[in-house]
Amino acid sequence: MKRSTPAEQDFVKIENKIDEVKAAIKNCEDQIADRSKGVEEQIKVRLNVVRMKGELNDKLTNLSIEARKKVAEQSGSSQNDVSVINQNIRFKQNRIQDLNGEITRINGLIEYLNTTNVKLRSEVAEINEKVFDSSSITTTCPTCKQLLPEGDINAQIEKMSANFNRDKADKIAEINRKGISNNETIANHKNAIDNLLKQIEGLKSEVTKLEISLKEIESTPVTV
Repeated sequence: MKRSTPAEQDFVKIENKIDEVKAAIKNCEDQIADRSKGVEEQIKVRLNVVRMKGELNDKLTNLSIEARKKVAEQSGSSQNDVSVINQNIRFKQNRIQDLNGEITRINGLIEYLNTTNVKLRSEVAEINEKVFDSSSITTTCPTCKQLLPEGDINAQIEKMSANFNRDKADKIAEINRKGISNNETIANHKNAIDNLLKQIEGLKSEVTKLEISLKEIESTPVTV
């Protein structure tokens, strides 16, 4: 039975690690697709999982490059160097595409929250327009049907008016809490987009460097 070389053993170990990372990425995708949680919880999970998926994809890229380097070291061919660089470029370009897709999704969430805030402001305006109507207050005694004393009527008006205004204030306060929460979430989303854009710029810079290296290899005369 032929025994594998140390290089071949290393390659098998790398392939096993690649399979493990792919399984972890699949788990991340399953979490993103899970709709069982509420909207806010889904947003938090998505942002966290996207970050984890990005880290796993980077790890997958590095493992794949390491595997190809092992092949290149055994063959000593510059063509394998070209293959490694091309694969690295493809991985980074795919990562850029994934990040741009996530930015699009986050912008969609921001638009949804902004639309929600517009509706909340409209609700506040409608509540503020409401005025206490004292016409429904009983001015006669339900038993003897005689007119109630003015003091009793005024006390009843004051009590009902206070309840009405308190109810308005409570509703507006609750709506304001929702608006503040939405604004905080929007700010967090914008920060997340800024971080994603920085990652994209970094990846683009890396791709440019790789393309320069590729041109240098391809322009180098092949010696026999």
